[in-house]
Amino acid sequence: MRIFLVSSLFALSLAAAALPLACSSAPADPAPAPAASAGPTPADPTPAPDAGADAASPEKKIPEGGSAGCGKPATEIDYAEGRSLTALGKARTFARYVPKSYDPYRAYRVVFVLHSGGRTGASTRPYFDLEKHAGESAIFLYPDGLDKNWDLDTQPPNNPDVAFFDALLAETSARYCVDKARVFVTGSSMGAYLTNQLGCWRGAGAIRAIAPHAGSGPYRDQGGKYDAEGHLVCEAEAPAAMVFHGLADTNVKPDDGKFSAEHWRFWNGCAAATSPIAPSPCTKHEGCKKPVQTCWIPGQGHALWSESRKATWDFFASF
Repeated sequence: MRIFLVSSLFALSLAAAALPLACSSAPADPAPAPAASAGPTPADPTPAPDAGADAASPEKKIPEGGSAGCGKPATEIDYAEGRSLTALGKARTFARYVPKSYDPYRAYRVVFVLHSGGRTGASTRPYFDLEKHAGESAIFLYPDGLDKNWDLDTQPPNNPDVAFFDALLAETSARYCVDKARVFVTGSSMGAYLTNQLGCWRGAGAIRAIAPHAGSGPYRDQGGKYDAEGHLVCEAEAPAAMVFHGLADTNVKPDDGKFSAEHWRFWNGCAAATSPIAPSPCTKHEGCKKPVQTCWIPGQGHALWSESRKATWDFFASF
């Protein structure tokens, strides 16, 4: 009997020692064994990150120098007319072109194209035809003057067209991704006058470069400040400029265009010396703080020179 009890106790102690090991190795919620399969074992249903996809599609970031509109999906792309906003209490209309391939994480140049007297922004679009040279790299704005004309005389902040320029740039910058350091203005005839006026009134802080065609200015009839040599003193730093003028223009005389060129040459600290650039017969002044270029075209009247469209875009694209 004593031998039997000892043997039983020994057996029970072995079973008790084995019990914790068995409990620790058993799953809390056993899963059924997978069915036998002739093929390979299925992969984990949660796919691993695709390193190649991550490399091809990095997280997009707001570009440096971009406007408040960067990162926002565009509500309207391509060309649209009849758009409006309010500036100085007046409804103002404009047309706008946004690249079809618009990317809200790319900062775009903005180009204002100002019509001549008696025309509209929409009508000046095919006349300048700058979009075909831009390669989907810029937003183009075609504002309309009140009664198809521009106010060249009223001084800011009461000038309705300066207020319109400010408001349209602000609205576009809020809706789209704009490179705030690359805003440009061009125009022909009366639009060229306003181009030069905006270059003086708003200057390089708002406008990187201007390209007036067959115009003149800047000028100020009342309250203007002039230096001892008769140069108009603008409130803002001078932008870069490329001035186009036909030497056979009888509407706006070539000397009036040369007045503009001399203004921008002087205030950009350029030397009088020039060197030729493409397209001929254009030239650039030497020693400028910001580029100043001129194109005096023999035989050209009061209209856009055939080479000036691409030359205008190439000048803007150089910044």
